[in-house]
Amino acid sequence: MGIVTYNILLKGLCQAGKCDHALHLWHLMLQRGLSPNEVGYGTLIDGLFKKGDCDGAFKLWKHYLAKGFHRSNIVFNTMLNGLCKGKMVEAKQIFGKMRELGFFFLF
Repeated sequence: MGIVTYNILLKGLCQAGKCDHALHLWHLMLQRGLSPNEVGYGTLIDGLFKKGDCDGAFKLWKHYLAKGFHRSNIVFNTMLNGLCKGKMVEAKQIFGKMRELGFFFLF
């Protein structure tokens, strides 16, 4: 199974409210030597926020950055959207990181 198939399965599990199963699949994917891409990270981060697991989403985002991903508007916007629903301090940190990385904002 390739990364695209895993991403489709992650999305379906998260949409069905089965983030625990999606996390299990994520770890299985890692064990099999596959490297998640930005789509997979964004999908799982969004699912974790929708489940109410802000800490899990933030932890996964830090893992995302540690892997060298820095330029995805989708993942950063997913983080901002999830954090703005109760974690404004962290949302400001994400926004600052985006500015630091050179993201362009239109206001």
